[in-house]
Amino acid sequence: MTITEFIPIVNGKGEKAISRKGGVLTIVNSEKHGKRVVFSESFIETMELEDTVNIGFDGDKLLVAKNVTEEGRYRLYKHGKKSVVYSAELVRKITEIMGLDFRDRVSRTLSDVDVTEYEGHQVAVFSMKEKK
Repeated sequence: MTITEFIPIVNGKGEKAISRKGGVLTIVNSEKHGKRVVFSESFIETMELEDTVNIGFDGDKLLVAKNVTEEGRYRLYKHGKKSVVYSAELVRKITEIMGLDFRDRVSRTLSDVDVTEYEGHQVAVFSMKEKK
């Protein structure tokens, strides 16, 4: 898999496998309980993420990386074994870019991910396939 361009999602202000048990990334889009992006423990470990994460896109694919660019960098908060980005604007943009539908639920879990390299950085590429 190749990435043609890492376009960061800017806040309003060699392939390897990642464990797909229970999903890798969950997008929560709830008026009542908040909007956030949740990363699994195995994903955080594989990507060697610590305090921040770059989130961007290439076409309709969601890209997640460490230290690719200053733009599109989000703070990670620990929540148990998972890590979370709290950002309503980020959730709105991911929903729009990936064409996700939240009419019948408040979260979508993505488990279809490939890890590749872009300009010397490890980048996770998520497709639109959702875990049912």
